[in-house]
Amino acid sequence: MLRSQLMRDRIDEFVAKSRSGVRRIFIWIRTFTRGDVIAVGALLVVAGVGRKTNIIAGNQEEEMELQRMEMKAQREQIEAQNRQIEIQNALTEADRNTTLRSELINIQNQISSEEPEISDFTKARLSIFTRTVTPYRVLEPSGKLSSRPLSPERADALMVGLNAGISLDSGYIFQHGDFRRLKVNNANLKELSFQDACFFRCNLDESILDKARLERADFTCASLVDSSLVEANIKHADLRGADLRFCDLKNIHNWQTAKWTLANLHGIKNAPDGMLEAAQRQGAISLESSENSFEWQRKVVNWLKDRLPGYETDHEGDGTFPDIIEFLDEEEFQPRPQAEMFDENTKSILKLIEEFRREYKADVVKGPNPESTD
Repeated sequence: MLRSQLMRDRIDEFVAKSRSGVRRIFIWIRTFTRGDVIAVGALLVVAGVGRKTNIIAGNQEEEMELQRMEMKAQREQIEAQNRQIEIQNALTEADRNTTLRSELINIQNQISSEEPEISDFTKARLSIFTRTVTPYRVLEPSGKLSSRPLSPERADALMVGLNAGISLDSGYIFQHGDFRRLKVNNANLKELSFQDACFFRCNLDESILDKARLERADFTCASLVDSSLVEANIKHADLRGADLRFCDLKNIHNWQTAKWTLANLHGIKNAPDGMLEAAQRQGAISLESSENSFEWQRKVVNWLKDRLPGYETDHEGDGTFPDIIEFLDEEEFQPRPQAEMFDENTKSILKLIEEFRREYKADVVKGPNPESTD
């Protein structure tokens, strides 16, 4: 009792010397019973523990956020290192191909000395050169690598032949050479012979192929956007997956025997009567796209690969557009031109492509027919 009284006296003395607000607080506290004090103390303890828990949780969240930021920075660093490695590999391949350019210069000089009659030996050297160089991802002015491997050296070889005036006798070069993945835009290839030539995945946008002989030529997945094929002969040509948007096909010959599966015929001009319908029956499509081929090809790949029988489970491919085309060919899904009946696999593939056309409104329709200039 005495100790309690002494405590009260001290509190009264402290309150008397304090401000009015503090005095009122202590007066209010004096009204507490012992049970009230215990309850308030418990609440304060709980509040303190909760605050401490919140602080710990907040610290943990901050640590996790820091860890996420560090991991993101590490990923970006690894990606940057991988890009540098890819660029270095591409430059190494470019250097290897550059060393072969001296051979092309020698061939060019030999052609100049032999004109106008170019020997078979010189033609063979030019063909062998195209097979010696290999495509690689080119370093673009933006500092990034091209999205797909290209072959500037093969393009240079093509231009060497064209500048030498090689015309119909160039068939030898293209039958034995390799011109895959070259890129030559706005090229004048009028009346040239490309029989049996392999232009897989090449880019010949806005080129002139009028009256060119393209019998059995392989243009699989090639880009020929806005090119002119007026009176060209495409007998048994492989145009599967080719980007033929806005091409001029006026008076094109032997289109009935060409392969059209997944060729993009959007905006085609001057198509012969019945050609578009026949191409659509083989699986041709019509898709709008940006300036390059990748947008619509990616759409086709993403849609088809999950639906093609055995593609995801049994096929060891890279999932690219050319891989889809090769898979169709390997599995003998490719329809035979002018055939009256197809096997069951072919029917199922054509049915899938038909379903794709319906979903993306990709039916092949007749485009404008402006007068083409020869």
